[in-house]
Amino acid sequence: TVVTVGGEAHRQVFRVECRVDELGVAAVGEGGSRRAAEQQAAESVLALMAGQRAGGA
Repeated sequence: TVVTVGGEAHRQVFRVECRVDELGVAAVGEGGSRRAAEQQAAESVLALMAGQRAGGA
């Protein structure tokens, strides 16, 4: 989900949230394009899920 879009028209910054409600995991990514922000957020969620799994959750 796009949270915010800021910056000037030629240099926008996108903030995107990725969440997995069933697992209670969420992360925000930021990037110069919506796609880059989405990928960063998704990678963060995967890292959080891997950490939960390693922790025995």
